Amino acid sequence: MYAHANLVDLPGYGYAKAPDKKVSKWQANTQSFLQSRKEFGTLKKIFLLVDAREGMTQFDRVIMDWLDELDTPYSIVITKSDTTSAGKLLIFVNEICMRYHSQLYGDGGCQGPVVHVTSTKTAAGINDLRWAMDGDFLEHEI
Repeated sequence: MYAHANLVDLPGYGYAKAPDKKVSKWQANTQSFLQSRKEFGTLKKIFLLVDAREGMTQFDRVIMDWLDELDTPYSIVITKSDTTSAGKLLIFVNEICMRYHSQLYGDGGCQGPVVHVTSTKTAAGINDLRWAMDGDFLEHEI
């Protein structure tokens, strides 16, 4: 067995402290990059980072819909979980899980069933996320 993957952080998604024109260019380049990786067969999965302080934004929903259209598997990773209350976090995770179930029993989609709740400050969920990433990219030699 061996694992091989490239982890790529793509600019222009979410919050960017840059002029709108530059952010738009980053987003166009990111979309083009993802489409080309999908066409080449090298894009296996997306881990979509969502800030716990913001919750699921309209932009996040647009990206998720686009990934569904691109037929690209993705998992949601909630970041900065230490910055919000347990109650708000539970509501947030529930919203994501309900979206997954509506895809599972409805129109379909590519969202994964697991929501990773993480905090780099407290290290919460980081090892679980690493294990999930290893599992997603583990290949078996026969």
